[in-house]
Amino acid sequence: MRGAVAVQVDAPRVTGYVDASRVAEHVEAFAVSPAAVATLLVALPVVFQLNARLAPWTPWHARTDGQYLRSWWAYAVLNWASAAVAVGLVLASGSGLAALGLAPPEPELALLLAGVLLVALSIYYRDVLARPPLDDRKLERARDGWTPATRHQRLVGVFVFGVTPGICEEVVYRGFAITALLSIGIDLWPAIALATVPYVLLHGRGAFEFVRAFATYAALGVGFAVAYLATGSLWVAMVAHAAHNLAVAARHTRGYLRG
Repeated sequence: MRGAVAVQVDAPRVTGYVDASRVAEHVEAFAVSPAAVATLLVALPVVFQLNARLAPWTPWHARTDGQYLRSWWAYAVLNWASAAVAVGLVLASGSGLAALGLAPPEPELALLLAGVLLVALSIYYRDVLARPPLDDRKLERARDGWTPATRHQRLVGVFVFGVTPGICEEVVYRGFAITALLSIGIDLWPAIALATVPYVLLHGRGAFEFVRAFATYAALGVGFAVAYLATGSLWVAMVAHAAHNLAVAARHTRGYLRG
């Protein structure tokens, strides 16, 4: 027994093309108590939703009074704090970062991931950064709190919408949550589902109000989980997540410019 969790991984849990064999070592090394894992996964969506509804920057579509970027930075701070708590729990339990799938990738994989990220950044530069500034007031009237208008907003967006969720959400909801759930004996797909639910619920009001938004985030969560489990490296899921978000920002801007 390590910490508060007895871990036994006798054989890969195989379901279709996805199994837990590549993360079996992570599961064996994971020693965070189930109570700590459950508390974190329940608390995070609540904190994110309270921020979205009750914080001074709640009317985050108000772009011209400074609240717009404050809402972005609040989102980034909450994400990094969440990841810090998850990493802290793992390190305090005596496990290393490898238990989260954060062992250094092989050189070939590192080059591939760097190439993917470079392509995503190039698309973002072409379709967002290189575009003329947009009309902030027009976006505000349309209650658009997403589309970055100025160059400053667009540069901030690389960090807030690309780097931050790509790293932090993967650390918490894939590397930490899925590994923890597997370590206490939950089967593969139930573990993926249980880790995906809080990931979906923290994504703003759309996840509650629109079935399409809920389904979209759920599909993304499962996709990033599969990327982690299929490779055994959380770096793959992090780069995929960041690249996806940058591509979505580019598509969103292109769509706005087309009217």
